[in-house]
Amino acid sequence: MKGVIFTEFIEMLELQESQAFADEVLDSSDLRSGGAYTAVGTYDSAELSMLVRSTAERLQRTEGEVLRDYGRHLFGRLAVLYPELVAGYAGAFSFIERLSWLHYSEVVKLYPDGQFPQFESHIVSPGSMTVVYRSQRHLGDLAEGLLQGVLDHFGETKSIERRDLVDDGTAVMFTLTSEPDLRP
Repeated sequence: MKGVIFTEFIEMLELQESQAFADEVLDSSDLRSGGAYTAVGTYDSAELSMLVRSTAERLQRTEGEVLRDYGRHLFGRLAVLYPELVAGYAGAFSFIERLSWLHYSEVVKLYPDGQFPQFESHIVSPGSMTVVYRSQRHLGDLAEGLLQGVLDHFGETKSIERRDLVDDGTAVMFTLTSEPDLRP
């Protein structure tokens, strides 16, 4: 797993909690790397699981909640770090439609040795889209947070319904639907 995933996770802990909290999470996790991450390095994905578990325990939250929050944070950071990846899209759906292409044409250029999840999207109607996430890393909660981060970035409000396609979490389908306009 690319180091940017780890450096941004630690940054989120520092921003949302404190430097001391981030250090406590790092110190309490049995990390082969010692927690010394660089954005361009490659690390065992099990270390992210350890960091998420430790964070969840300390915050008395579920690991899924921590991963969803992190996904939301991560997309916001990626949009700042790589603005060219999000520039020129009319909205969240148009960006998500190109997500698979972006992964394989742009992100792989930045991180050629990375192993990335797959996203397949389909417009169901003008206000509804399905997105299928597939990854051997079991990070459906992170994917859900990333999708929420996309919506945040484009200033859109849509519901996200999740359905696990397999029990082990390696394939998840999300349905994004525009919230009805209830104004009189």
